[in-house]
Amino acid sequence: DKMELPLGIYVDGALAGEAVLHRFGYHAEAEVGVRLLPEAEGKGYAAEAVRALCAYAFEKLELERVEAKHFRENARSGRSLLLAGMRRRGEDTTFVYYEKTAKD
Repeated sequence: DKMELPLGIYVDGALAGEAVLHRFGYHAEAEVGVRLLPEAEGKGYAAEAVRALCAYAFEKLELERVEAKHFRENARSGRSLLLAGMRRRGEDTTFVYYEKTAKD
């Protein structure tokens, strides 16, 4: 039951980045990730993509939890995840971790 759903993020017909939803095996959870071109950063596209992928995961795939992470030095990614409704779960020496559940 592994799944990868990659999507392009387009602005005015031009590719601005990509978003992907990964589902690993039989667990009712997935991981979301977003990468944007530098000129598309800071405009809310990442948060919008994460919100859309979470909605798809919960409503269509009936998953229970979506996770995300970013490098500690990338605070902008953290703000995007919080704007998308995810909650900070913790961190280690490399990453900051987030999650959103179907019940949130």
